[in-house]
Amino acid sequence: MYIDVNKPIDRILELFLKNANCYTDSLNSVPAMDINDFLKVYPEFLQKIDWSLLRVQKQELINISDFIEASHYPIKSQIDTISGIISLIDTIQDYSVDVMGLSETEIFNLSEEK
Repeated sequence: MYIDVNKPIDRILELFLKNANCYTDSLNSVPAMDINDFLKVYPEFLQKIDWSLLRVQKQELINISDFIEASHYPIKSQIDTISGIISLIDTIQDYSVDVMGLSETEIFNLSEEK
């Protein structure tokens, strides 16, 4: 059986299988599992995000914001609006790493991000 640990439902199954094994195999040393980890399910829209595309879109917003700021007549409300959307993307990315446990490399691609 193949379990993709990058998928939240598969993580739940993996935890369940590990926990079930510790009852049948006394040699298996599985740490106690927190029921909150077992029941944790992430919003479907977060599971469907194309992280590569989101990184590109975020960089485009940063470029647009920089262009507006460099123009002769920057409009503060436009800059603030774009900054707010960039902050929202940052929050989604942080959540995916800190809470969902996705790889920082997958989410941020730190080697390519400017």
